[in-house]
Amino acid sequence: MVQSETIDNAICRMLAELAAAYGVKHVVVSPGTRSAPLAVTLHRSDHFVMHTVIDERSAAFMALGMAVATATPVVLICTSGSAMMNYGPALAEAYYRRVPLIVITADRPERWIDQLDSQTMRQSGALGAVVRRSVDIPVAAAIDRALFDLANRQVNEAFDTAISLPQGPVHINVQLDVPLTAMSTSAPLFAARRIVTLRPTPSASDPEFDNVVEYLQGKKIAVVCAGTTLCERSGLQALANAGIPVLTEIQSNIAGGFNIGSFDRMLDSAPGIIPEVIVSIGGSLVSARLKRWLRSIPDLMHITVGYDDNATDTFGHLAARIECQPGIFVDVLKRCNPSQDFIAAWSDFYTTAQCRSNATVADNPLLDALANIARTFHGDVHVSNGSAIRYAQMLPWIADNIECNRGISGIDGCTSTAIGAAIASGNPTMLITGDMSAAYDVAALGAAQPPAGFRIAVLDNAGGDIFRNISATAPLPELDRYFVAKPRLPLQQLAHAYGYTYAEYDCCAPDASTILKFAGDNPTPAILRIIIDPKYTAHLL
Repeated sequence: MVQSETIDNAICRMLAELAAAYGVKHVVVSPGTRSAPLAVTLHRSDHFVMHTVIDERSAAFMALGMAVATATPVVLICTSGSAMMNYGPALAEAYYRRVPLIVITADRPERWIDQLDSQTMRQSGALGAVVRRSVDIPVAAAIDRALFDLANRQVNEAFDTAISLPQGPVHINVQLDVPLTAMSTSAPLFAARRIVTLRPTPSASDPEFDNVVEYLQGKKIAVVCAGTTLCERSGLQALANAGIPVLTEIQSNIAGGFNIGSFDRMLDSAPGIIPEVIVSIGGSLVSARLKRWLRSIPDLMHITVGYDDNATDTFGHLAARIECQPGIFVDVLKRCNPSQDFIAAWSDFYTTAQCRSNATVADNPLLDALANIARTFHGDVHVSNGSAIRYAQMLPWIADNIECNRGISGIDGCTSTAIGAAIASGNPTMLITGDMSAAYDVAALGAAQPPAGFRIAVLDNAGGDIFRNISATAPLPELDRYFVAKPRLPLQQLAHAYGYTYAEYDCCAPDASTILKFAGDNPTPAILRIIIDPKYTAHLL
């Protein structure tokens, strides 16, 4: 089928397609040169009733009236410069009246901002006080796939924000460069992707789920579950019996899943386990390999379950957001009759991967020491970022609860977080941390008195071991000085100064009784320094 002639700009076409998908009927345009590509694209899409109003102030109030009368979002389009500032009064009214207006402003390329070019000003964010969300799209997004995907997600978020409760205006600023009105009959360089958002009632029988169940019938479905909150965990244990592969990380606190640490280095070698649908639950994943693998699968459908301010497109395949408690969606998955061949392939794959993982743990002195802790310590476990959480992923834990600061995934504050949790919960609590993380937050030792059941295991591998394992830094001659950077950390003196029992465990001369004593009952808080020869962790991550 031959495409009709329209503007040759992937961003303009994406905006028109998504406006139609989100239910826009009316578009109010104020004339201008820079906005010509936007006006022409929306006009030629044949989806909208177009209105021309010269004065932007009146245009915005007319759009307000249309949105109120039709109970649908209305798009406003204007040219660059001060034109957009005239939208302010109507947007303020829409903001406090909860009316969905979608302002799309044309802008000059960023290189001309503040360069005394005509009709050019700082447009990005200029309406921030009276809109619910602002988006700025650079010129290059029309020709660069990564920037287009980012813009596509942000525009979906903006449209969804406008129409979801509480409704209100949003601002999409689009940088456009000359030639402004180049035409084409070809398909756009990149296709728009609608991200559907469902907000069902808190029941698995909500009719909104019926279409989801119908679509997923017989599909190759897998669930990825990273860190979860206490609120999210309600009902999630049932995932282990949902009849589908559940790829868990230890901080998900879900028993019975396929622990990613056991197999993520083998993912590429098993084509039979490639899913058609990924359902993600929880926060940030530790496994970079898993993320790369899922991003590489063509036509993968990604569904997120839970509540988030943003459309979280971690794998580049986001198709739907389902805003409900994850435990409710577990009951929905049970109705989906997933592919039995896919489930069998995962079972075989996991068995082989688990045997290989067990052999790796048994042969590695560090992992063997951590395995002794993992099967001995009962209580809450906190793990710092960097190498520590990646080592911990390789092991099965009997802990009551496992936590890691994976919101931003930084090394700062891990000790303070663990001490705060131990004080508030009163539970036996252990922190597994690297020497760099421990040095970074050493002030935590004197900040508060932890309970007697508090433990800190410091993995002393002479600096940031993760930098020895990642390709970006491992081969650099500056590795030891600027990246591994062995910290000055007098653990024994610090332990004695702050009232901690102190012990050392040398992976080159292991003594299991040291681990057992540290992980068991102790009348005072305790610190265990685990001394690691870096040769044992080379290529381990």
